[in-house]
Amino acid sequence: MKNIYIPIIIFLLSIATIGHSQYKGILGSINNDSADKVIEVNDDIYIIGQVQIGLDLFATFSKVNKITGATTSTRLQSPTNFTDFVYDPNSDKFLAIGNTSNIGNSDNNSILYVFDRNCSVVTSKVFNLFGREIMVRVILHPNPINGNFPFYILMRKNPVMNLGVFDHTALINLDINLNINWYKEISETNGNELEIFGMNSLLNGDLVLVGAKFPGNHGAILRADGNGNYLFGLEYTGIFDLYHAMELSNNDIIVSGQDFSNGRAVLMTVDKYFRVQDAYEYPNADNFKEFEMDAVGNILTVCHSTAHGGNSVLYRFASANFSNIDFVRTYFDSEISTTLPHIFVSGNNVTYVDSRDFSSPPFGGSEVFWTSIDHDFGGQDYCNFTFSDMPNPLNVTFITEILMKPVIDSIVVTNSINTTSLSVDNTAFCNPELVCDFTYNLDCFDVNFSSVINGGVGPYVIQWDIDCNTTIDHTGANPVHSFSSTNASYCVEMIVTDATGQQCRTQKTIVVEDTTPPIVECAKDVVIDIPWCQEYAPYSIPTVFYADDCSNVTVSCTSIPTTGLPCGNNVIVCTYTDNSGNVTTCTHTVTVNCLKGEIADIKQECDISDPSGNSYDFSIVINDFTGATNCFPNVMSGLSNVTINSQNFTVSGSQVYFNFNVTFSCPLPVSFPFTIIMDCYCPGSMTKTYTLNANSPLVCCKSIRLENDTLCNDGNIYTLDIDGIQYLCDIKQVRYYVSDAPCLTTPSGMPFQVSNIYRPLLIDPILHSGNICVYAEIEGNDPCELLSTNVAKISFCDPLKATVNQLDECYLGGTNHITQGIFVVNIMNRDPDCTYQYQWYDGNSNIITGATDSTYAPINLSNLPQTDCYKDYPYSVVVSNSCSSVTLSTRIRLDNANASLGTLDLNPYKALPLCWGDDATIEFTPNCSDDISWEISHDGTIYSPMSTAGRTLSYNTNRLYQDTWYQITGPTTACPALLTSIYIPVRDKLTINKWKAIPMDACYPDHVELVLDFLPTNAPAGCNYNIEWYKDATLIYQNTVTTYYDTYLYYPGIGESIEGNYWVKLTDNCCGHVVNSTAIYVDPPVQAFIVGPCFRCKDEIISLTGVVKNIPPGFNCTYQWYNENGLIPGETGLSLQVDPSTFGTYRFQVNCTKGASNCSYLADFDLRQCGPPSATEEYDLISDLKIYPNPTNSLTQIEFSDHLRTQGILVIYDNIGKKVFTRNFILNGENLELDLSSLTAGSYFVSILINNEKQIFRKLVKID
Repeated sequence: MKNIYIPIIIFLLSIATIGHSQYKGILGSINNDSADKVIEVNDDIYIIGQVQIGLDLFATFSKVNKITGATTSTRLQSPTNFTDFVYDPNSDKFLAIGNTSNIGNSDNNSILYVFDRNCSVVTSKVFNLFGREIMVRVILHPNPINGNFPFYILMRKNPVMNLGVFDHTALINLDINLNINWYKEISETNGNELEIFGMNSLLNGDLVLVGAKFPGNHGAILRADGNGNYLFGLEYTGIFDLYHAMELSNNDIIVSGQDFSNGRAVLMTVDKYFRVQDAYEYPNADNFKEFEMDAVGNILTVCHSTAHGGNSVLYRFASANFSNIDFVRTYFDSEISTTLPHIFVSGNNVTYVDSRDFSSPPFGGSEVFWTSIDHDFGGQDYCNFTFSDMPNPLNVTFITEILMKPVIDSIVVTNSINTTSLSVDNTAFCNPELVCDFTYNLDCFDVNFSSVINGGVGPYVIQWDIDCNTTIDHTGANPVHSFSSTNASYCVEMIVTDATGQQCRTQKTIVVEDTTPPIVECAKDVVIDIPWCQEYAPYSIPTVFYADDCSNVTVSCTSIPTTGLPCGNNVIVCTYTDNSGNVTTCTHTVTVNCLKGEIADIKQECDISDPSGNSYDFSIVINDFTGATNCFPNVMSGLSNVTINSQNFTVSGSQVYFNFNVTFSCPLPVSFPFTIIMDCYCPGSMTKTYTLNANSPLVCCKSIRLENDTLCNDGNIYTLDIDGIQYLCDIKQVRYYVSDAPCLTTPSGMPFQVSNIYRPLLIDPILHSGNICVYAEIEGNDPCELLSTNVAKISFCDPLKATVNQLDECYLGGTNHITQGIFVVNIMNRDPDCTYQYQWYDGNSNIITGATDSTYAPINLSNLPQTDCYKDYPYSVVVSNSCSSVTLSTRIRLDNANASLGTLDLNPYKALPLCWGDDATIEFTPNCSDDISWEISHDGTIYSPMSTAGRTLSYNTNRLYQDTWYQITGPTTACPALLTSIYIPVRDKLTINKWKAIPMDACYPDHVELVLDFLPTNAPAGCNYNIEWYKDATLIYQNTVTTYYDTYLYYPGIGESIEGNYWVKLTDNCCGHVVNSTAIYVDPPVQAFIVGPCFRCKDEIISLTGVVKNIPPGFNCTYQWYNENGLIPGETGLSLQVDPSTFGTYRFQVNCTKGASNCSYLADFDLRQCGPPSATEEYDLISDLKIYPNPTNSLTQIEFSDHLRTQGILVIYDNIGKKVFTRNFILNGENLELDLSSLTAGSYFVSILINNEKQIFRKLVKID
């Protein structure tokens, strides 16, 4: 077997150096460091590798952020080696594989570690197979067979500790948590050795494996499915190993390796069956062990070059064309050697690492170079070198198919290996030479400078010396300097210093001068529309904005004629010149459109008076812009088969409405070209003529149709004609389409009959299994390019198959005539589109006149005595259609209905009607049959079966709440079922229908009418109702009645009011039912009074306020004030202002009306001058309460001075005396709080009645 070499060096990462076009750096520690694989995620670069401590090598997992430079590194604490790792974006974790690497140990272990993005171990496992082992490759399959186990690991092992024994290949399928789905080993059937170095995923879920087969060291490639089962493989000619494979979108596979015969790298393309498509070897490359593809299909790979000083290099091939090398690049800065290159590509970004030895190591040993660049490898710069290589074609063919056999083994899991953190550092790589330059832009006296810097290490310090006199005038990349004058020369020097101290100087001599022409907002092109008769358009050149940065401007423009600009395009040129002779020229065009006319609208309609469809009515709207006083249209056409009729026009403003009719003879044109000649007369007797041309496509004015028809299946052939065919001019083709009924859609598909001239459709019923649908299309060479008919239904009638029903009737006895049912013919093979005829005959085969329908109602049978059970009366009917006829016989059978079923009675007997909710027992006495069924009804008409009653002869009703009928039915014949029934009436539930308490007299009510209407309507004999009338809690009257209605007039006693709650108690004295009514509140009578001060001191102006309480709903009130001298003119409101010089008695009169009712109320007030009050009404006007806030917009408080503890009623009236708010309350020393937000803004009066004795009034104002 071949000796296997496993790299066992490790490295540590540090922060990246940011170059001008790429990220790169040298990373390492005080020990020897190396890299084994790289992956970039976002801006973090992750590297697996090794670090050498003493004689041992330890696996490392490290991260560096290429932007911020933050680094993290973790190493295993036992001698180990990571061989491969993969990133899982779903879990945001890494899976790394490798093996323990104790020197001289031929029975090592396999290791698996899961890291998070911070290089911390999430989980790990150590596997120990029998013998030596190594995990080679791990992949995350994009299309796994089992989505829960997307990871696959390739490993090789020696099953025996003898190092000379053949290797075996093993596959492992697992998840990110290191749970094993399966483990499988495969080996050659003939005992040959097969070493597998590489594995990758295929689009269909399979795996591709590459390596070498021994003896012979031939290249080998294999395919396994997603479950690890070997499918097939090939062995190739040539002495080479294959290391990596990748599938393309067309299912071809790229394979890389090394030709052992000459030590050269190999690349080849095979198809999905592994047949070689092309192959190349590269003289200057030793081995392409890994490669990647960028976003545009380029292949990038790395190797150790056998030329160019033995450096690590990167190859790029254009679109997988291995004969076309884009470039070969390397990074080199005088290192002793570079080894172990690795690459990772994401999109068009390339991440690259290798291991390097320096003559003066930055950190003390072998270091790691890393860079993150674009797919052009950053472009050639100070330390980035380009070389060349020429591939040689390679002839590779397969020798034989590889046969494999599965070998199953188990995995032993041991303890994981501990980890520790590792300190790393970073330094810049390859400081390039600092090169600088600057550009400038002149703007009159101001100069804008821009620095241009390449190389060096940022950040940069940029200084500017104006006049080159060693004085720094500006700093920064883009300064602006203002010079004192133009047309002068100046020396300018830029000094740039980078972060390492490199310095670059550059000087230039600049000339400051005015070379900028004036800035002008040039006039825009102008379009002027004028009537044709006007001929010239007045125009003035517009004033535009112009300016110069250094001097004044002189303007010169084209001269405009006094007559204006003529029709057409007129070019206007203006020049703007500054003092330095810089000129700006503006040109704009004034287009004068001398408007004639245009056709604004063309409408055509079919002339419905012409059945041929060859005539059209045209309506033309012409917009005339000539400015003429009159224009006359005339139409003509160059067609020879058209007649133009009935030309007429009207003029409205600038529009001419022109109508005419045209009739065509066959053949009809597809469109109608015509010319309208307009003769116009301009003001001043000038005549102008212009023409308007138009070509109007003609619409189709013809139509065709097919008629529905019924045909017989008798072997004849029928023809079907198209209506309207006689008017068609130029038939191109006639197509008939036929489909089976029903005719829900238009028949389509292949035509049933086609002809280039008109022929009717031939219909042979034998060719059709049923009714058909026919649709026709006629293709023409005129406006009617395609005419289509309706869908016609053609029905086929078959010989008749029919039946007729028989009638069973009941003879009721006596002299009553028997009324029969109806005979109905049933056609079993009825076609709804076939026509049928009927003729009925009596029992003597005589025609029954007028009986020609599918149904027949026989005349009444005679009232012959019936002694038998029944009697038959015969009839017949002849049914026919266009194909056949059939005679059907039937009869009427007359049954006897004279029978008695039995009787129903209450047992025990109860007086009817029953009380609401009472029950009864019904007993049936059979007379002719006890085969009975019970039924129940609540209306005496509709009965429902009583499934619980069965065939019992006695039945208890349970409680009844409505009238109920019980019925027993016996066996049925043709006669109605034998019936007997009993009716049990139930009294209505004691219910108050209407209850009223009505104050009598609209103006001055002094008594209340109480009205009661209730159910039941009348008491049964011997029963009555007791009625008790109540006011508040007091019985005011009672009465006994037998009907459903009662009234009572209530007059209050002396000192009492009609105000209060009225209700009634109703008792059914027979059934014992009692019901109480709702309470009806009756308001007190209307009251009018005056609120004002008790007296007036000196010459105060006081105000009297009229208050009206308890105005009935619907009344409208007016007011009038009086004094001792009579009516006060104009005082018709609720308030009165009293003059200081007057006093005495004042009267407030209220007149309220509603319909014919007219009520009047008076209130007097005695106003004393500086004397004691003289009250005419017993109203408390003292200040024993406060209302605040007043005015209020919502909430207000009422505070009583004596902290009353009693009950009362508060009522608020608006300014017309209408009650708008009421509240009952009980005072316990607290204030009353009122929410008046629902009231509109205005003045209100508050009335408070305490203990039905003390009444207080106050005025309240509501605001918004």
